Amino acid sequence: MVYKVYGKWVLAGEHTVLTGGRALALPYTLGVLALTHDPHGEPSSLYGLVSDAIRMGMHPQGSYALQSSIPLGAGLGSSAALCVAFTRSLGAQDVLATATQFEHRFHGTSSGMDVAATYYGRPILFSMQHGARPQNVPFRFTFHDTGLRAETKNAIEQVRSKASRDLTHMMESAVSLAEKACERRAYPDLIESMNLSYHVFEHWGLIPDVIATKRKALLRQGALAVRLTGAGLGGVLVALEEVADESCGVHKKTCACKDVVEFIA
Repeated sequence: MVYKVYGKWVLAGEHTVLTGGRALALPYTLGVLALTHDPHGEPSSLYGLVSDAIRMGMHPQGSYALQSSIPLGAGLGSSAALCVAFTRSLGAQDVLATATQFEHRFHGTSSGMDVAATYYGRPILFSMQHGARPQNVPFRFTFHDTGLRAETKNAIEQVRSKASRDLTHMMESAVSLAEKACERRAYPDLIESMNLSYHVFEHWGLIPDVIATKRKALLRQGALAVRLTGAGLGGVLVALEEVADESCGVHKKTCACKDVVEFIA
């Protein structure tokens, strides 16, 4: 049996989701993880997940073969996709809760947002208190790999060392602006949201110089707004692309450097 799961990316709300805030997360459909389970094959560890499952009272059997086009350490949900696929292979009744428990291995503490985004495979507004709510996101984005990789645990520790009420409030405001932008298809609100969340990342110390330089280049080439997605310190820049019509209040622009494009309606 083969279990396929998309990756994920975040438009706003990283880190503050761990302290009760909301986040807007979307599936990364340009990358997919495929986990093949052979119940009669030789046992495999699968990065320690098999041992975790046994400790949780489950009985995984057979071998697992993994193929994935989701970049590792890029903030695109590779570990969440693996946890969801593995949980499905076990036939667990509560996939979300079980996969989140597995993801603690990779993140230290998981909010459940990444797991929910990969599980549902559609845009969601997420909080630890209320779970996932479907969210329409009628915008076009491009994804630009910075070439840097980082562990989520390191970024979380970095944020904890620089946490402040003001920065938390700024990120929560970015989420609210993104939500409003999606409801009204309002480009100015989304541009403000992406800029605000990027500046919060700067204050947290999550933006290396090479990422700041590439962001400036993308803006010069025509992107309306650019932010880093994921936990920070590395990964992928997300650029907001051209406006569909002049009624949105922003002049049309096109980014000349398009690595990949995804449109989520």
